[in-house]
Amino acid sequence: MAEILADDKVRLKKAISERSEIRAKQVLQWVQDLSRVAGELSTRDTAAGVDTRSVFWIRLHGVLVEVGENYEDGCRFMKEYGLETSWIARQTQAVRDAITGTRDALDEDERLWVHYRRDTECHVWQESYELGLRKKSGTLKETRMFALLGKELNVDEIDKRARGLLRKHGVNEPAMAVHFAKLVAPHVANVLETMGPLYAPEARSPI
Repeated sequence: MAEILADDKVRLKKAISERSEIRAKQVLQWVQDLSRVAGELSTRDTAAGVDTRSVFWIRLHGVLVEVGENYEDGCRFMKEYGLETSWIARQTQAVRDAITGTRDALDEDERLWVHYRRDTECHVWQESYELGLRKKSGTLKETRMFALLGKELNVDEIDKRARGLLRKHGVNEPAMAVHFAKLVAPHVANVLETMGPLYAPEARSPI
């Protein structure tokens, strides 16, 4: 692999620094928006509109998966460089743990449903939940990896578990959104509170 040129190193460092600040703000906005829609669902119940439910699933998945992984990476980075006892490392770990607490408020089937609902809101077809064919090898593709479960599931098991959870809630998806919102709302509020010190004027975000 060719070594990066000195000028390119300078450009890359500047680009990373600039987008780090932007991404930090995006993370905060994403969590704030999740808190808003979770609160609206919790208080208005099924009277909350379909758009609110749609945003809820997308934001919840994003916070649990993308934001959660981002803070996990931050913790690993600081440990690797011997910074795990610093103030910013402790705050980063606290946010990571708060996000983990939000995830742990849901059981495995509920986490699976978060994946499914997010994909339903973001894609026309949910092909990764169906038996398919790998284009390159021509072999069957019958499993899907779920970040919130930390493992792969066979499409038949996915279908069985998703349908079982749906029946458990009376095949009422608006009511399910309310149920999930009430489960996670206090935990999301804790994530926001824990993030606060990192976004104070005197602090530098780890994102």
